[in-house]
Amino acid sequence: PPPSAPLAECPELQFKLGMTQLNGTIGEQWCFSVVPRSTTFRQEDEDICNKHFVEPSDGTPDDPDAYPNDCSLGCRKCVYTYVGNINKFVCRSSPTKIVGCPAPSPPP
Repeated sequence: PPPSAPLAECPELQFKLGMTQLNGTIGEQWCFSVVPRSTTFRQEDEDICNKHFVEPSDGTPDDPDAYPNDCSLGCRKCVYTYVGNINKFVCRSSPTKIVGCPAPSPPP
C-alpha cells in the first residue's frame, strides 16, 4: 500500500516503512527487548534488531491515545552493536534522534 499522507509528505519519516514500532515512553517497549544479549555476533539478531524503531523516544505525550506517531517526541532506530564494557552484542537505540517534519506554514 502507498504510504499514509504524513509519510508521503515527510521524507524524514520514510524510514518507518517496513519497520516495527516499539512504543517507548508510552508502553515501555525498547530496543533491548527485541533480541537477547549475546557474547557472539548473530546475523539473525542484527537483522531483527535493525527492523525496529522506538517512538516516542524522548518524551511522554499528555494523551498517549492521541499521539500522532509523527516523531514529534522523537524516534530512534534500533541498532545492533557491540558494547565493550559488558563484552556483548546488544540491540539498542541509536544516538541519533529523528524528529518529525515541521507543521506546514499557515497560508498568508
